[in-house]
Amino acid sequence: MRIDRYISANRVIDLSSQDLKKAYAELLGTFQNLLPSPHSRKKVLQELITREQAITSYLGEGVALPHARVKMNRPFALAIGRCPTGLSF
Repeated sequence: MRIDRYISANRVIDLSSQDLKKAYAELLGTFQNLLPSPHSRKKVLQELITREQAITSYLGEGVALPHARVKMNRPFALAIGRCPTGLSF
């Protein structure tokens, strides 16, 4: 499987945020064409935070896979955030 077929280059970003909520918001900002309204992005942000509170998305070694189910016109969308300084969980 080639991941470059499923993720566009503009959805790979360097995060400037130091906390999880702001980092999620930065990642959601890359989905403006799929989630056009700020309300829809805010709803997904809340879903991500709720899931994280229920069970962590952290896999170890500095890697996390936060995710949420959202109604869209496509089966899935991916974004990758890099944060060299790390995040507060």
